[in-house]
Parts: sequence; structure tokens; C-alpha cells
Amino acid sequence: MARLTQKIAQGLVQDSHLSSNDTCSVLFVRTDELQFLEHAFMQAIGQSCSAVGFSANEPRASVTFEVQPSRALLRYENMFRDGLFGEKKVERLITIEFSSKVLKNRLGEVAFAGLREETFRDTVTVQTIEFLSSPGIKATYATLPSETFFDRIIEPLVIVGATGVLIYLFFTLRS
Repeated sequence: MARLTQKIAQGLVQDSHLSSNDTCSVLFVRTDELQFLEHAFMQAIGQSCSAVGFSANEPRASVTFEVQPSRALLRYENMFRDGLFGEKKVERLITIEFSSKVLKNRLGEVAFAGLREETFRDTVTVQTIEFLSSPGIKATYATLPSETFFDRIIEPLVIVGATGVLIYLFFTLRS
């Protein structure tokens, strides 16, 4: 989620067409659930501005970023196995959305106003999900999809059937 936040911040910097000597001020409107994104945003802005202030009323700032995280969504989809009896895996979808406005203070113009969204999709093993979540941050938790028909019914039947055939062959071939 931090990387997606940094990508949003970098996109806002590109839209504002900063020069190397521009100074920036950032007004980050905090929400209780999404305040953990603030550090990643500030870090990305700090890489592009010569000086960063944390107040919208910074008189020396040539550019002001007014941002508010509006959505952080984590979803798990499509549980499957890697091979016949392999590890259970699930597709992870992360979406971050910011409401933002970039103001050019010297010119008095709005360089950008609107929503910015970044999405990331990957595949993770079900066993590692607990390590990917952060305690106390609700946005890093999501419910897992239910297991497929194959995992719930067919796979146990195959195992029981193969075991039954092996026991039958063991006793019939032994005599």
C-alpha cells in the first residue's frame, strides 16, 4: 500500500510540473483508518521538492498539495492450488484512492484536482497472508474466498479412493 501511495504522489508531482527549485507544502487530511499512508506520501513528495512544509499556509511554498486518502481496499479472489496437491494460493488486489488538489501558489492556478487511483494485483500463498497484514490497520485485512468445489469434495474423494485401491491391491496381490 505504501508503494501505491508513493506512485500516486509521484503522479501528482508530474502533473504539477515542478522545477528543481520549487518548494512544496502538503496538507494531508488524515482519516483514522488511513493515516498510515501519510509517511509514504510525504516521503515521495520530499524526493521531488527542494523543501517540504506540512501546512497548507506555508507562505514560501510555490506548490501546495492538498490530499486526502479516500479509499484503501484489499481483496482476495480466486483461491486455487499450485498443482494437484500443492500450496493454496489466492489472487490479491490492492486499490488506493486519493482525493487531491495541486495548487501553483505563485500563479494562483490549480494544476490538478480530482481523484487518483492506483491498483496492484499479485498472487500470494494462503499461509503468508497473516504476515502480510499489519496489526491495528484494518485496511490490511480482508476475507478469503471460499474453497473451490475441487478442494472441498473432489480432492478428498481422490485421496480416499486411491487409498482404498492401494489397500485392496495390497491384500489381493499378497495372496
